[in-house]
Amino acid sequence: MITELCPFDIHAHHLHYRHLIHFKLLSVPSFTMSGESRESGYEDNWQSGKTVTECNLRMLDTEDFCDVTFLLGSEKQVVRAHRYVLVSRSCVFHAMFCGPLAEKGEVTITDIAADIFKEFLRYVYTDKASINTETVTGLMYTSRKYSLDALYDLCVKFLETSLSEDNVCQILEECHGYEELDLEQKALKILTEGGESVIKSPGFEGLCPDCLEKFLKSNTLNLKESDIFEAVVSWTKERCRKEGVSDTPENRRRLLGDMRNQKMTDVLFPESVLLQPSTTYTMCVDLAPGKYYSGVNGKKTVTSDGVQFTFSDSPLDTAGTSPRSGNIPGLIFSIPTEM
Repeated sequence: MITELCPFDIHAHHLHYRHLIHFKLLSVPSFTMSGESRESGYEDNWQSGKTVTECNLRMLDTEDFCDVTFLLGSEKQVVRAHRYVLVSRSCVFHAMFCGPLAEKGEVTITDIAADIFKEFLRYVYTDKASINTETVTGLMYTSRKYSLDALYDLCVKFLETSLSEDNVCQILEECHGYEELDLEQKALKILTEGGESVIKSPGFEGLCPDCLEKFLKSNTLNLKESDIFEAVVSWTKERCRKEGVSDTPENRRRLLGDMRNQKMTDVLFPESVLLQPSTTYTMCVDLAPGKYYSGVNGKKTVTSDGVQFTFSDSPLDTAGTSPRSGNIPGLIFSIPTEM
């Protein structure tokens, strides 16, 4: 502000009454018209030049005026947020905080990890999230739970663009759990046509029984019968380990259930057969007329768990079965603990 001083305010000696005016100029305010300086005069003007999204994220990070506290995971890690933002973005949060049974105190969420929930909140506040192989599963679950469809769709898109032989088993499991049928079919196609590299990937043994059954039912399996058999045996071993049960033929059959009829048929003996070293045993299977799967490129000698089996032609054979080709692609055996 510019103050104009009249001449007679300072030099008043020509008037009838002499006025003496003493003044001291303390400071002269400076002004700029360029707009480069936007200081408001307050001590911290962090809002200046920021978008609404950027301001929201800062409020979340600094926890300024947060009015709801979440306790996440088994360790009940504290995460704070703003009810207004949550309610404005999710109908689930609206019911949680505004309904007749509205939450008043701390909100405990045991089924979501703190780091996943923080990333979820980041999307709630900014429409942006870091979706990668470590976060996609948790974000899919959280976005579905709190009805944030846009975030869920981004997760599905990430899985679709990331689909490969290395991760197809894990992605198939995700699609199955969330009933993403279109993406599930794409994953199944890669799984069944991928060959030996897919069934030897770490995720194969982690497939749930439903996904394994879909794999076995496929008509496009790019695998030898013996490879399928070995993959299924490895799967049953891992399932036994996860369930904390012994890896026995009985438990393997229980785990496979009806899947045994898809690409393999058990040869069941009325009772256990004790095999002796250096002894020859003949296995005979009577099959009704019809179409059967037949193994190829079989091995004459196989060593498994320190036990060596040697196969040879049987004089009782009437169907052309040999160690190279036949209807018995493998054996399931167990070693007594006292051996």
